[in-house]
Amino acid sequence: MSIAFLIGILCADWWSLSVAVWLICLAGFACLTVLEWRWLARFTWYKKLRRDFSLPFFLLLTLFAAGGWRYAGRTDIQWGTSDLPFYHQQGPLEIQGVICEYPQLNESSTRLVVCADALKPRSTQRFAVEGRVLVHLRASDWVYGQQVRLYGELLEPPANEEFSYKAYLAQRSIYTLMEFPAISLMDSGQGNWFFNLVYSLRRTAYQRINHFLPQPQAGLLNGILLGIETDISLGLEKAFQDTGTAHIVAISGFNMTLLASLFLKNFRRWLPLLWAGFLAVLTISFYTILVGAAPAVVRAALMSGISMTGGLIGRRQVGHFTLAITAAVMCAFNPLLLWNAGFQLSAAATFGLVIYGERMQAGFIRLASRRLAQAWVERLSGPVGEYFLFTLAAQVTTLPVLLVHFKRLSLSTLISNPLILPPQPLVMQLGGLAVLFGLFFPWLGQVFAYLAWIPLAYTTSLVNKLAEIPHGVVLLGDLDWSFALFYYALLFFFTLPGKNQVGWSALRKPMLSLFGLLTVAVVVWNAVLLRPDGKLHIWLPDADNAAVIFIRTPSGKHILINAGENTNQTSAFIGGQMPLLRRQLDLILVTQTANADLQALPQIMERYYPKAFYWAAPQPDSQHVDAISALLYQNKITSQYLISGERIDCGDGTVLEIISARDKEVVLLLTYKDFRLLLSAGEDKFSIPEQTARGAVVVLSTADNVSAWQQTQPLLLISGERVSGMPVAGWLSLPDVKNLQLNSDGYQLWVLQK
Repeated sequence: MSIAFLIGILCADWWSLSVAVWLICLAGFACLTVLEWRWLARFTWYKKLRRDFSLPFFLLLTLFAAGGWRYAGRTDIQWGTSDLPFYHQQGPLEIQGVICEYPQLNESSTRLVVCADALKPRSTQRFAVEGRVLVHLRASDWVYGQQVRLYGELLEPPANEEFSYKAYLAQRSIYTLMEFPAISLMDSGQGNWFFNLVYSLRRTAYQRINHFLPQPQAGLLNGILLGIETDISLGLEKAFQDTGTAHIVAISGFNMTLLASLFLKNFRRWLPLLWAGFLAVLTISFYTILVGAAPAVVRAALMSGISMTGGLIGRRQVGHFTLAITAAVMCAFNPLLLWNAGFQLSAAATFGLVIYGERMQAGFIRLASRRLAQAWVERLSGPVGEYFLFTLAAQVTTLPVLLVHFKRLSLSTLISNPLILPPQPLVMQLGGLAVLFGLFFPWLGQVFAYLAWIPLAYTTSLVNKLAEIPHGVVLLGDLDWSFALFYYALLFFFTLPGKNQVGWSALRKPMLSLFGLLTVAVVVWNAVLLRPDGKLHIWLPDADNAAVIFIRTPSGKHILINAGENTNQTSAFIGGQMPLLRRQLDLILVTQTANADLQALPQIMERYYPKAFYWAAPQPDSQHVDAISALLYQNKITSQYLISGERIDCGDGTVLEIISARDKEVVLLLTYKDFRLLLSAGEDKFSIPEQTARGAVVVLSTADNVSAWQQTQPLLLISGERVSGMPVAGWLSLPDVKNLQLNSDGYQLWVLQK
């Protein structure tokens, strides 16, 4: 029933039907359910069918339609004049409201969620509105419950092919942005009294931890205990990601299960079982609100609560049933959670533990019993299962979700998790005691904080060391959900038991061998077909941005000149021209620095970390440049700013030279033996020596000066736009071709086009 409801949500996203259509289907299927129950139950054939399938068929369709109706009701929204999104992009407006979530304070900025209650345009009186707005401010100190007045423009959150910030915020019922508005305080203490109490406690605990411990240990404990990860440095955050241990920082099922068992165990010392369970569930609920109630935390809290309450009434927990019910209940409140990465990872990890955790531990016990005494097997089965096998089970099922979302695979995770997980219960217990006692007796809290510092320092030091292992991370190209479905199909086919064990085994073994041979063949042929062939290969893949050029030198070095704004398109093309076993660019060169031209670069750099990075144009003040600079610093990538006349020797006689660099207009010359390619961002031909263009391949981003450039007698003229009127001889326009490729041995030129 839960799965039918969830499938209805997915289908509603695919089919885009209106709320009315889903409501009619829901009512119709509900009537048919009653009819099936009252009428069909009289027939013998139906009774026989119900013995094999106990649920009424139309009941499942009713729940399916309920899921579609719930999703459509959340997404098919018509904004009216009393809704805040109605006033997007209408110039500066004044709104007032209350800070209704815990503020997120970063190093250089603060993010507030304000529940607006009034709006005042320039020429009218203030009137009531409803809506939640995400406000970006410079670093400042704000607290939950403060009533504020904001003056600025209401914006719709952006969405592109790589990431939809609009869809991400919609999961939190936020549809409006304000970037750095003027803000003033009107009043305090306007929030809900309960949340005022909870968030004040969270703020005090955060301050105590920062007072008790140095960084980065304080930032790590804040993330583990309070869900506040903003104090973790970019370098340490990347180290956790590279070692596959980021789940330690995020509050998830691991933390919640540990807390639930601790609370239940301690309460049972003084209270009857029923009261102990009730207080444990109540405490878990309070803690969930305290740390921000992220989807993964809510999922873990619900499963822990169901598990504890089931045990109190003598019911055995069946993990995959509990997981399905928990997911359905959460999505009934917020159907957009199905697209939340944290929710997906949490559900996938739990599913892996349920399906494979005990099976792996039982397999270990069988193998160990053959070589070790029974006493040693019993001692080892617990730690090995908890710190290695259970983690491995979760990683098996979360792997495709991680690869689809983050495009990277950590190879060191099998080493890092068994080394880092054992002290984490100690971190939570000592850190929790430090906070708890620190609220009332600061000196006693400081003592426990000193004790907690030891496992925290061990964790941060070990993570940093393991992250330095060479080639510990494999960067992947673009992967979509079809890959995840294929992965799960293979995983379940080869691992889940079937009804006919003999038939399954006979079929699985040859298929597994065939799949392995096919994988080896694909990898080998991929390396063979994309091996260096002694020629220079140049691709111009993007008709919308003629400055995007991808180069493979005769010895196999890979160079990217500009990246444009289409992240997936550019990275997918790069991935198609590089061997599977090599996912790193040798050089990135930027000759255009408009905001749109830099949009794809941060993601491209994360997927294909370059060995060197060069700016050939002035760096603008933008968030994309900030992201690029952070990646260069984190990954210790060589970077340099080039000026006119500077050259880059790429080896094999391949040279990149900056002919002209002024403002946003950069002219780049690529030479290899007698072959020359001139890349111009709209530069007038008279500012470039005529002999430089004569006999060269000239690439222009526009078609404004095609006729003038033709007079310099280039070998080939390529324009990013169509030329009006009659075509010019020796000219190609990128809108008329697709993935233009130039190959040269230094003396001859081959032009391939689609």
